[in-house]
Amino acid sequence: DAASEKPNGALNLFIEEFMPERMALTLSGVKDQYDLRDDVMLGMDSHYLFGAPASHNGVKIQGDLHVNRTPFKGHSDWYVGTLDFPFSAVTDQIAYDSTLNAEGKGEQRLSLGMESGLPAVSAVLGLAANVTVLDGQTSGITRSFKTDFWPTNVVPVIRPLFGKNELGYGAEATFEIFTAKQNQQYGTGDLKLTLKYKDSACTWVYNPNSGRD
Repeated sequence: DAASEKPNGALNLFIEEFMPERMALTLSGVKDQYDLRDDVMLGMDSHYLFGAPASHNGVKIQGDLHVNRTPFKGHSDWYVGTLDFPFSAVTDQIAYDSTLNAEGKGEQRLSLGMESGLPAVSAVLGLAANVTVLDGQTSGITRSFKTDFWPTNVVPVIRPLFGKNELGYGAEATFEIFTAKQNQQYGTGDLKLTLKYKDSACTWVYNPNSGRD
């Protein structure tokens, strides 16, 4: 109230000027799925917002690999592979340095380094990578991509038929075990099952007829 001697309240405004990115970067050539021994042919096209290409600008590519237990989209309860990352067969990081051409374009082959004769990988590996085009010695623009690397086209799947908090003491845990293809269709093939049991804790129950079980 302008006529009042004291203000009724106070309002703090923080105004920040919007600064658009000075560069543009388009990535191409990345598929959703690859075989573990396939290479990614990453295409890059970058230019400054006022039109000039990112001529001969440097590029840094860095990515992290992880085990993707649920690689089937729309099927979060289809579990594939092992829990542990296969460090004996592949590193969990990739890094590349590259340079764009005079037109601000470039192509970089990305490989996991999988070689024949190495231990078999029983997991789908997910890759999350950042691609940064440099503006001089500083970062100009960064774009990201994700993809998966599959050990084979058909993988064994285990699907629990119970919820996370549905089992009580003595309840029966049931599962479905089947094979599936990358396109989410059921596969055909032989399955070899090995039962492994490990329990560091033991619960003893006293029965007056048989003693402690």
